[in-house]
Amino acid sequence: MLAGVSRTLRQRLQSAITHSASADWVKIGAFQSDELLEVANSELMVFLYAIEQNAHLRNQPHVVTENGDYVPAPLVLTLQYMVTYVSPSPSSVQEWLTEVLRVFPSQCRLGPADLDPSLHGRIDGLTVRLRSLSVEELNRLWTALNVGMRLALFYEVDAALIPASDPEPVGPVERRALTVSRRAVA
Repeated sequence: MLAGVSRTLRQRLQSAITHSASADWVKIGAFQSDELLEVANSELMVFLYAIEQNAHLRNQPHVVTENGDYVPAPLVLTLQYMVTYVSPSPSSVQEWLTEVLRVFPSQCRLGPADLDPSLHGRIDGLTVRLRSLSVEELNRLWTALNVGMRLALFYEVDAALIPASDPEPVGPVERRALTVSRRAVA
């Protein structure tokens, strides 16, 4: 599911920005190796760096199944992405990040037609919002990554729905009863 969201963002950027080098110039990065951000060619890197439960949708009610049973609602996530342009020539970084800034405001809601095939039928769409990080947040992020600070854009993507694996169905309430007892006071 998470990889499908990343591929959706990559495809949106590749289709909206024309790049002279190749058709696959937007890469999905992972902060899993020591060779981070060391590339020979110019590439736009899309990094998923944090996963959070969506604060506004965390207390959704249980979902009714076809059998009439209730299962827990899917987990709704807000994904935090960093987008940076990596190039041996630092002069082009601002120009390419400007192009990224033009892409998502023009279509901040990515619908079913824009989604990666792995997401079809699982989610209705994605909402992409530019996010500002404080200087302290930036410092913590780049320090944790153990990479020199670079110019980057930060986006929040709502909402990736992840259903519970083999949820325990619960039947509906069949009867409600209220018992009142009186105690004699002497």
